[in-house]
Amino acid sequence: MNSNTMAPESLCIYNHLSRIALVALSFIILSMGSLGFTQEPAEQSPKRLRDLSDAEAKQLIEEALKEGLPANRVDQVTVLALNRSRLVVPELLSKLEAARQDPAASEEFIYTVADIIAYVGDEVALDALLQLVASDYQRFAHFIGRALDYAHGRRNPYASAYYIVGRTNQQVDALILDWILTNAPRGHGFKDWAEAIAEREKGPLNETIFEKDPLISRLRGGVPPGLLEELRKHPQWVR
Repeated sequence: MNSNTMAPESLCIYNHLSRIALVALSFIILSMGSLGFTQEPAEQSPKRLRDLSDAEAKQLIEEALKEGLPANRVDQVTVLALNRSRLVVPELLSKLEAARQDPAASEEFIYTVADIIAYVGDEVALDALLQLVASDYQRFAHFIGRALDYAHGRRNPYASAYYIVGRTNQQVDALILDWILTNAPRGHGFKDWAEAIAEREKGPLNETIFEKDPLISRLRGGVPPGLLEELRKHPQWVR
């Protein structure tokens, strides 16, 4: 499946998580106050979620998953996962692995949990996604592209692409390259890609880096002109 094509089963989930993105991002920026959890009592406000102990947070996650992640729980789990990925993502992954083996588990539940992991998108979450893709490519490969899409505005998606490429197999690498070729020409995509390269290299940049670059070296057409233009404007470029 093209990583930029939304699976039919996840359309409603995508719309819901678009709302979550606004809630969670606002929570991170403000770190206080109520941000739309109108269905929840005061003790479950974002500020309360921030103040939970690890044990309390884990209990909340377990209860939410046991309930099947109703809509008013998805926001809570997403906010906790964003801020405590090392605690929450393994719990989500474990539940997903169990749900995959349970004929009674709904596809909506599986997609929702996987999409929360994709939205978190840090290295812990990317590792979890790669594990899911390795076990069931057809069901979970879609979320690799979602993780890169969700990264916009919170982290450099090209840095995430570098983290993923070469770690599993050619199918996953092809997903990454397809996403790159589709998104890099848009907006400031080439500039973000150049920044990711500069961060990886941490020193002078010149054309000698292209052969060993794990993304560029996998492109049949070589260095995209837009990327080369941005690299040549970068302060680290050696003229």
